[in-house]
Amino acid sequence: MGLLRVTWPAAPALYDRPGEQADFLRRLHIAETVKQDMRRRYAHATRGPAAFDDMARRAHDFWSGYELVNQRWVPEDPVYSKAVTGVAMSTTNDYWELGAASAGQLRILESFIGGEATVSTVARVAVSRVTTQGTGTAPTVYTPEKFNTRSAAAAGTYYGAVGAVVTWGTAQAVLAANPLIVHVFNAFGGTDRWVAQPGEEVYCVNAEFISMRSLTGVAVCSAMVVAEEV
Repeated sequence: MGLLRVTWPAAPALYDRPGEQADFLRRLHIAETVKQDMRRRYAHATRGPAAFDDMARRAHDFWSGYELVNQRWVPEDPVYSKAVTGVAMSTTNDYWELGAASAGQLRILESFIGGEATVSTVARVAVSRVTTQGTGTAPTVYTPEKFNTRSAAAAGTYYGAVGAVVTWGTAQAVLAANPLIVHVFNAFGGTDRWVAQPGEEVYCVNAEFISMRSLTGVAVCSAMVVAEEV
């Protein structure tokens, strides 16, 4: 298969015995080769506008197949989705917020948002790192959907109900000034989708958090984020 440039910051030390670690790295290289090729094809196939139902079906089909590769070669790497449906955006509250476990990491592989406004409305939405976490009563903890039912429960934290924005009791999270991803679209039925090409993944490590929030516009939208816990 040739040399593979693994996109992780470092190979995780999951096993104590050298033989087990070597076996994991062998499986990881095989799986990453297959998954990177799948993701390149998926990113190319999803360019351009499409109906929300079409995008949702295509995403579910792809990530289910992607997770089958994980289940065969690296069951240590489950894939999850966090969804928000039919909720008015906010410029002060996050649409979704997710973070890695205290001694873990995840990578965001896809971010999608579609507008449901009844009139033409410009929407600009950012995916950003959280620099200061919200305070007071914590938001609803969301149980992310597994793309394979055999996957373990998610180790990270996923905030926000499926039908509401993320709300901290006292003060909302403070986000970095420079977004990682920006979605710009007409919320009157428009959609925008970002799919990470290999090497473009957004990593979140050791209890870091990332969230989506509107920069301008409060139209009703639906969104989905796909993350792989590694």
